[in-house]
Amino acid sequence: LFPVDVDITTNLVSSITYGKHEKITVVVGEPGKQQTKEIQRNEIPDYVTEQKNQGNARKAQLLIIESPNPQLREGLVLVDTPGVGSLSAEHTAATYAFIPNADAILFVSDAFAPLSAKELEFIQNRIAPHCQNLIFVVTKVDKVSDYKAVVANNREKLAAVLGRSSSEIPIISVSSKLKLNYLI
Repeated sequence: LFPVDVDITTNLVSSITYGKHEKITVVVGEPGKQQTKEIQRNEIPDYVTEQKNQGNARKAQLLIIESPNPQLREGLVLVDTPGVGSLSAEHTAATYAFIPNADAILFVSDAFAPLSAKELEFIQNRIAPHCQNLIFVVTKVDKVSDYKAVVANNREKLAAVLGRSSSEIPIISVSSKLKLNYLI
């Protein structure tokens, strides 16, 4: 439901919330002249990805997914935002605008390199003042032989910028390949 790719992918805020039946709505148009359009699941990438909607030529503003998933019934809303620090100022602005609305934030990075100074500055200055419920996720741990060193480095850097003990920094290591192998 939230497309992924190795390159810049998400170009707008997408959310999933509870609904009695699956319904996918995209808000399109210039600010002040937006319209909603119901789309099918397979059309999601046509609106929310840089690969199929380069430069947001379709003028998509927001994607709203309603799902009958019982885990969402009590009011849980999951939101996927564009990454920050990319070449697209619009992607960064969309994410910055949404952060004050979040109750919890999953900050996702990969195991190929420790968090950069730019990412740490973003966490310290843009996220932490608005949301103290931060969980860090390190993906692709199966692709790096010493991912634990990256996780440890991230934990120490995060403890320093957040003013917390390193034991208070939740970091979840993830391998999609290992999970898939487990499920098969």
